[in-house]
Amino acid sequence: METAPGQIYKKYGDYNVLYLRNNMDSSSIIELNFFPSKDAYDATMQRVNDDAATSALFRAF
Repeated sequence: METAPGQIYKKYGDYNVLYLRNNMDSSSIIELNFFPSKDAYDATMQRVNDDAATSALFRAF
C-alpha cells in the first residue's frame, strides 16, 4: 500500500515522503510528506483527489 499512493502523488506533484516505524509496535507507522510549499501541496492534493486511481486505491484498502 505504501508505494501505490506514492506513485499517484509523484504523478501530480513534487514531494518527498518519510515513513517512521514505531520500535515498540511494528504495525504502527507514521508517514511524513514534504512539499516545496503550501500552494504545491494544495495543487497536488486537488489533482490526487480527482484521480480515479485514488478512489480505487481507497476502496481496495
